[in-house]
Amino acid sequence: MKKNLYFFTSSFPFTQNELDFLENEILFLAKAFEKITIVPLYCYKITGFLCETPENCTVIRPIITSKWQHYLLGLFCLKSIPLYWRDFFGNRVYRKMKWLKMFLIDFCTTNNLLQSRELKKALQQIQKDDVMYFYWGKGASNLLPFITKLKTKKVVRYHGGDLYNSNYGGYLPIQEAILRETDISVLISKNGQQYLKNTYPHLRLNSVVSYLGTKDNGMSRGSNDNIFRLLSCSSVIPLKRLSLIYDALQMVTDQDIEWTHIGDGIDFEKLKEIAQLSRNNVRIKLLGRLPHQDVLIYYRSNMIDAFINVSTKEGLPVSIMEAISSNVPVLATDVGGTSEIVTSETGILLSSNPTVYEIVDALKKIRHLTLQPRIFWERNFNSEVNYSNFINEILISE
Repeated sequence: MKKNLYFFTSSFPFTQNELDFLENEILFLAKAFEKITIVPLYCYKITGFLCETPENCTVIRPIITSKWQHYLLGLFCLKSIPLYWRDFFGNRVYRKMKWLKMFLIDFCTTNNLLQSRELKKALQQIQKDDVMYFYWGKGASNLLPFITKLKTKKVVRYHGGDLYNSNYGGYLPIQEAILRETDISVLISKNGQQYLKNTYPHLRLNSVVSYLGTKDNGMSRGSNDNIFRLLSCSSVIPLKRLSLIYDALQMVTDQDIEWTHIGDGIDFEKLKEIAQLSRNNVRIKLLGRLPHQDVLIYYRSNMIDAFINVSTKEGLPVSIMEAISSNVPVLATDVGGTSEIVTSETGILLSSNPTVYEIVDALKKIRHLTLQPRIFWERNFNSEVNYSNFINEILISE
C-alpha cells in the first residue's frame, strides 16, 4: 500500500462539476491509501462540500477562489515565463485571437498554482513513495513541468476537453511539456490513446487505457403503453445539438413520443421556446439540472425506451455508461471514444454529423431492436471492477 495520495481535481468536492465522476471513485481511492490530500483548483463560492469525503481525506482550500485573483495574481510570476514564451512562439499563438485568449487563461492558471501557499505546503510534504494523481490533463496538471525535482509517481488522467486540441481550434497550451513530465498518461478511451500517439509520435509516452465506470444503480424498464420514451442528459449548449433532436422528432408522424431532457445551460430558454411549438404527437419534458442522485432515481422510477446523445465532441460519456447500466439502449454520434461504448450490443452509432433523416431512421430501428446493454456494461464499465483495476495496476503498482 502506498502511503499517501495527492489528488488534484478541478473543483471537487466543492461544486457539482465533477461530482458525477468522483463521488464514487473517491471511495475506492480511500481504501487503497493511508491518507488522501485533495487539491481543488478553483471554487469561486465556497459553501461547503457537496458530498462527504472519507475520513482519511483532507481537502485544502481551492487554489483560485475568484476571477480577479485568477488574473491579478496570474499575470505576475516570473517562473513560468520561459516555458510559456517558448510555447507562444513555437506554436505561433499570435496567429489566432482564440489561441491568445486560451494562452492568457492558461498562463494565469499556472501562475496561481506556482504562487499558492497551500499548495507549496502540500508539495513540501510529498515523499518518494507517495502518488500524485491529476484528474484532468489541463488545469492543475500545468504544475508538472515546474516540479521536475519532485521524484514521486505522477499520473494524469485524460478525458476529452483536456485532451483533443481540435476542441480548441488546434491548440492546447503547454500540452507537450505536461506529457514529458508525466509518468503515466491514463486515457479513458482507446480513441484518446491513439490520438496522443498520433499527435506526439516523437515522445516516449507511457500511456494506458483505463475506462471510467458507474456503479450498479438498478434497472430501468421500457414503455408498455405504445408511447416511445426518449431520454437525453447533458448541458444545453451548442455543441450538444439538442435542437437536432427536436428537429428529428418533428419528422416522426407514426408514433407518440415523449422526449425528456435533464440538464440546463445557455440555450435552455431557447429550447423551452421551441418545445412549445412541438407537434401534438411529441411531448417534451425539460427537467433542467438535477442532482446526480436524482438522475439515477429517474432511471429506476421511469419508463425509458432509449437514450440519445448527438454531441459534436465527447471523450467517452459517463451519461451513456449510466444509461446502459440501467439496460437502456443508446443512440449516439460517432465522436471521441463513443464507438467504444455504443456498439451493436448497446444501440445504434450515428455518424459524427448526422442529418435529421439519419436520426429519424435510427429512432425507427431502435424501437424494434431487442437489446441487453447492461451485459455490455457489466463487462466493460462496472466501476467496482474498473476503479479497482486502475488503482492496483496503475496507481499503486511499482
